[in-house]
Amino acid sequence: ADLNLVMLTTTPSSSTSFIDPKPVSGGSSFSSVTDFSSLTAIGGGADDFFDDVSYKGAFPADGSGNWLVGLSWLDSNARTPDAVDGVQTCGDITSDTTWANDDPILLTCQVFVQAGATLTIEKGTNVMAYNDGLNTLQAPSLIVERGAQIIAAGTASQPITFTSAASSKGLPQTGLWGGLIIMGRASVYGVDSEADGAEVEGVTGHFYGGLEDGDSSGVLQYVRVWYGGAAIAADNEINGITFAGVGAGTVVDHIEVAYNLD
Repeated sequence: ADLNLVMLTTTPSSSTSFIDPKPVSGGSSFSSVTDFSSLTAIGGGADDFFDDVSYKGAFPADGSGNWLVGLSWLDSNARTPDAVDGVQTCGDITSDTTWANDDPILLTCQVFVQAGATLTIEKGTNVMAYNDGLNTLQAPSLIVERGAQIIAAGTASQPITFTSAASSKGLPQTGLWGGLIIMGRASVYGVDSEADGAEVEGVTGHFYGGLEDGDSSGVLQYVRVWYGGAAIAADNEINGITFAGVGAGTVVDHIEVAYNLD
C-alpha cells in the first residue's frame, strides 16, 4: 500500500538523488494506526514498552522528526532534507500569491507562475528546493512565465534566499536543484512577434520574447540563489537565474548566484 511519503522511491539505488521519508500530513500513514495503550504485557498489566504515535513508520510528519540529519550518509551527501518545517509547494500558480517569511517554502517540483499572476515573496523568505529523487531530469525550479511577474524585494538585512533543503553538513555542493527562470516579452534574436516566441532549453511549451522592450517581469532585489544548476530536462542544466527576453521595466539589483553547476 502507498503510505504517502513525501519523497521516497520504491526502488532506491546509488543514482537516487534525494529522499524524504516523512509521511504526507493527512495521508494514509495516519489511518488505522495501532493503539499500543490497549496492549497487555506478558504476565498481565499495561504494556508500556511502546510509545503511542499518530502515524505509521519511523518518521513523524513534522520536519524536526527527520532523525537522519546529523547521523546518516544521506545527510552527509545532501540526499535528505534538513530537519525543517515548511510549506510544501508544487504545481502552477494561476492567481496572485504571496510567499510569507514565517515558514520556509519547500519546492518539491517545478513551479510555474502563469501569465496574469503575480508571485510576491516577502523579504527574509527562504525558498528551499528538493532535488527530486524520483525524476532527476525534473529538478525543482521556479519559472515565471511571459506575462507573469515576480516581486521579490529583499533588503540588505533580510535578503530572499533560494537554496537547497539539504542540511549544512552536505553543503556546499553544486547542482542540488534547478534555479530561477524568468521569461519576458522583450526583443530577442530570431523572434519577430510574440506569437513566435522562443523556448528556454528544457522548458518546452513555455515561450519568451516579443516586441515589448519596456516589459516588466517584476522585481528582484537582494536575492541570493545557491547550489542550483541541476538538469531540468535531458542534458539541460540551467543558470542560477535565467533571464529570457526580460524587458527593461524589470528591476534587478543586489543579486548573488553561488555554487551553481552550470
